[in-house]
Amino acid sequence: MASGRTLVWYAAYGSNLARARFSCYLRGGVPAGAHRANPGCRDSTPAGDVRPVTLPHRLYFAGTSRSWGGGGVAFLDPALDPTAGTLGRAWLVTVEQLSDVLAQENGRRPPGPDLALDVLAAEGAVTLGPGPYEHLLAGGDIDGIPVATFTCARRLPATAPGPAYRDVIVTGLAESHGLTPDEARSYLDGRARR
Repeated sequence: MASGRTLVWYAAYGSNLARARFSCYLRGGVPAGAHRANPGCRDSTPAGDVRPVTLPHRLYFAGTSRSWGGGGVAFLDPALDPTAGTLGRAWLVTVEQLSDVLAQENGRRPPGPDLALDVLAAEGAVTLGPGPYEHLLAGGDIDGIPVATFTCARRLPATAPGPAYRDVIVTGLAESHGLTPDEARSYLDGRARR
């Protein structure tokens, strides 16, 4: 990762828990099990570090995914809930990369301007637009570097995730938190019913 760049920890909680899937947002490509290509980031450098994290927001599934062949996709309830225990994975990336990932998550390309993390830190949450993942949430810091994630600004009606999407999250939970496939499916089943 180039020096002199502003860094941020991107806290992922859905399909971006899986390294191979998140790499498609950085480098471009079609993730295994998905139906749509990602253009990648302006800077395709791999994440500088990765850490398991637990997020103080409830995980739920909603909408209908075109990329994953139907079924809901992961969102965080924007309300803080310290008891939520949502398992996440923090990727150390540049602000430019996080801005590009956000643009891809919302189906926009080319990306807009880089995110203003100082505003996010001051406000705790910022809504950038009407897209499904345009509500940014501040998540404190890791080693003095800010943590950020994104979700929908409003709670959406629940929809169970489809098989391909569930599979990539199961892989990500094994990689990031050491869950067995059965433990990961049980974790997801408990949240898919919310």
